[in-house]
Order: sequence, then structure tokens, then C-alpha cells
Amino acid sequence: MAAAYISTEEVNAFALLFRGNPDKYYVRTSAAAYIAVKGAPTTTDYLRHLRGEWPSLLISPITVAGKVFFGALDVDRHSDTEPAVDLAALAIQITELNLPLVLTRSRGGRGAWLWIFFKEPEGFDAGTAIRLLDLYREVLNEDSKSKGLTEIPKGTEIFPKQVKIEEGGTGNGGNLPCWGTEREAYGPRGEPLDLRDFLKLAGERMSYGCILELRNLKDADADAEEHAVPNAVRDASQASQENALPASAIRELYLGFIQKLSDAPEGKGNIILNATSYFAGRVSASEVLDETPEKTKQALFDIIAKWQWKERGDERKARNTLEGSFSDGFQKPFKVLDPQEEHDNAYRAIDELLHDITLEVTQPLAIFASAGKLTEIEYDLWRRPLAKRLNSMSPDKLDEHVGKFKPKAEEEKDDLQGSEFVFKDIVPWPEPVDGAALLNEIRDTFARYVYFSKDTDAAALALWTLGTHAFAAFDIYPRLGVTSREEDSGKTTVLKLILRLARWPMPGSNTTAAVIFVKEKLP
Repeated sequence: MAAAYISTEEVNAFALLFRGNPDKYYVRTSAAAYIAVKGAPTTTDYLRHLRGEWPSLLISPITVAGKVFFGALDVDRHSDTEPAVDLAALAIQITELNLPLVLTRSRGGRGAWLWIFFKEPEGFDAGTAIRLLDLYREVLNEDSKSKGLTEIPKGTEIFPKQVKIEEGGTGNGGNLPCWGTEREAYGPRGEPLDLRDFLKLAGERMSYGCILELRNLKDADADAEEHAVPNAVRDASQASQENALPASAIRELYLGFIQKLSDAPEGKGNIILNATSYFAGRVSASEVLDETPEKTKQALFDIIAKWQWKERGDERKARNTLEGSFSDGFQKPFKVLDPQEEHDNAYRAIDELLHDITLEVTQPLAIFASAGKLTEIEYDLWRRPLAKRLNSMSPDKLDEHVGKFKPKAEEEKDDLQGSEFVFKDIVPWPEPVDGAALLNEIRDTFARYVYFSKDTDAAALALWTLGTHAFAAFDIYPRLGVTSREEDSGKTTVLKLILRLARWPMPGSNTTAAVIFVKEKLP
């Protein structure tokens, strides 16, 4: 049976989750034949699969670099003698154990697939992903034994099946979920989910792989927690050497751990304190917080000071745990994704998309995220061609989507008229500067972003801009006029470049009729 209407947004979100080997994928025909197909699947392939039309889609998670964006546990129940998986109960278990997994029904209907999704921009290490999934299988198995539920035995099939593949290799493909109205997903309370709810849940449970283990600390049984936490700390410290994280993501996760510690259930406090202190030490050593290590540690002390201690020595034990775990974590700082590197990767991705018309737009969310990392000038320059490239999307609609991925700026003060306008002074370069080389660089900057009808225009702009830094040396300084016979020809882009290159720039387009007074004297 075909699925209900599926929007383009849903298809793209599904494709973004299930990115895999870009060189080859598989399809399964109605006659149960598996066929390898060269290249990456298109939007049409994903849509056909989601509609429940043959051939269905199988993706190998692993890339040539040994990275994955998703993985899975395939809990098979091929034999009628084996009890079918209680999907609703298993979904509730996953929620209670706070595991970052999403459950869907298997193709045969008696088993289950447990999916995991990673946020790393370049993918997560495949070997560590396999260890993670096996760890979650063990935690679920221990919990199932204690509750008399269906166990997930050792040897359960794990995707990816390879740690690394050679150039031109493929890797084993796994059946994708949500095929038509079959292979449905199950939510936190064991309720069946449609495609939209599946995508929402997958987005909520997606995380950075190298710290995923440390998040599974909610209300698991004591045995399962005691087993999981040491492995979590070990694997996370190893994985972090290979995966850089954005500073904003590390800060967000740190705040999540602080909240988890504040809400620690009775009897679980020291276990969560151990992992939180270790994580806080690593974050502090990464220098992504405004606080000093001492203040970061004090924030943890303030939380545990509110705990109700049952026995003498419990408080001392907790404080020793905090000190020791924080110290251990401080020795292993997270590798922080360099903002410049993040910008350069985004710039290359957008540049390639605009200049290679053969590239199919299958992951618009990734494009929006990349556009959100561009500078204001770069985005203004590429805004219209990028909108046109995205199925002739309107520029305003593109702004709306990209705005969701731009870093949040501090709230601007609503200053009243007459507020003081302070210019930032420019510190002279400590070494002599080659004036001709500097002028050439400024000229090339203007020419990079604006097309001029005359070659001398960019040079004139460079001379005028450089002159603003020696304004006081002139008795008379010329005004600069920027004109064009057509709209949207680059005048605003020229202005924005000047605002970033001239000395003491101040846009005057929104000023009132009142006079602007500058208190500082020109040098």
C-alpha cells in the first residue's frame, strides 16, 4: 500500500539522515533480487522508497574514509519458533534507558531495526559506532533479562559491518525504514509513528557520536548503568581524538549535563556526577566556556551541596568523585572545530553547488546550514543564484531557511535617540606594510565580490578606502559616488565592503534628521 502524501521537505530530511557510501547503493526488486547501482541515490530514489514502490532502497552506511552518518542493530526473527519482538515494549525500554536509538519494524514484520544518527559534519568513526551499538545492545539485553522481555543476544547484526572499505569498495547495504505504510517507527511510549513523527524523533535523538555514551544516564537499572558508564567514558575519550566538535555544540551539551546532574534521581547521583564531572573537565580544558576551570568546578559543587546525604562520608565521597573525574577529564580536552575551517568547508560546498550544474540538490538542509556559516558579504553575493539553484526558491524564503542555521547574536539594545556612537580605533600593524601590495589586495577584494564595467573602478575604490585611514592628512577629501543604471547590480555590496575596510565607517541610511556629533578629534 502506498504511503500518504510525502512532501519534498520530508524526502530531503529522510535523505539527509540516511547518507551513506556515495559511490554505490542497492535496490531490492519485487522478486527479491538485489541489484548494485553506481553513484549516490537521488531524491527520486528516496521518494519511490517512501511511497512503498519497487524497487526498495538499501544503503551502505560506510564511506571510503571509514565514517558513518547512521548505523543500526538488525534484530532478526526469521524463525517462527522465535518469539516476535514486542516493538512497543522495546520502544519504551529505549526511552527509559535514554538511549539515542529510533525503533522501526523489520521488513519481515517479526523483528526490529534500531537506528542511530550522528551529527558530525564529516561523519563518525565507523569502528566506534559499531562498539557503541554493541554497548547499547548489552544494556538493553541486561534490562530485558531483569524484566522478562525478549532479549537481544550477542551476535545481533550490526550496520556498518565494516570498519573501513577500500577505494571502489561498497560495504553491506541495509534496508531503509518507512517503506510505504510498512516498517513503521515506534515512539517514546510505544506508539506507532508516521513518517513526519519518525523524522522528528530521529532529529531529537541525533547527536555527536563521541559524547553519545555519556548521555545515557537517566533511570537505567543499577547493573546496566554500572556496566555502561565506564565504557562510555573510555570510548568517548578515544573517539574525541578523531572528531572535532563545534564550540557551540560542546557548550550546549555541557549545559545539558548540568541540568541532568541537577535532576539526578535518588540513588543515581554519584553515577551521573562521575560522568558529568568528567565531561565538565574536558569542556573546561577545551576553553569554550567563559568561566575559569575553578568556577566550572564550583558550579558542580553548588549542585551537590543541595543533595540530602544519608550516611556519614557520602558527601566526602561525592566531592572526591567530582575532583577526580574533573581532573581526569581535564587531561583530555575536546577537539574543537575551528570556526575558520567550518566556514571554509561551507564556502567550498556552496561554491561547488553553484558552479557544477550536474550536482543534484538532494540535501537542502545541509545547504541551508552551509549558507548560514558564510559571511554577510558572501551570502549577499550568492543569495539570488543560490535561491535560483534550489528549484527557483524565492530569496526571501531562502533567508528564512538559512536564518535558522545562523549563529544567534546577542540581543541588541533598543537605544533611544541621542545615544553615543563610539568608533573602534584601529591598532597600527606592528611591522612595516608594503603599501602597493596592500592596495592590490584591497582592489582584488572589491573585484572578487563585484563585477565592474571598468577595470579602474576597483582600483579607485581601493585608493579611496585606504585614504580614509589617513583622512587627517588631507585638507580636502573627495566624496565617493557609486552609481548604476540597473537595480541589484552590486551597489549595496560595494557599501558593505567599504563598511568593513574603511576607517570609522557608519551607515547613514537610517539616521534621523538630527545632527550626528563625533566627540573624538581626528588625529
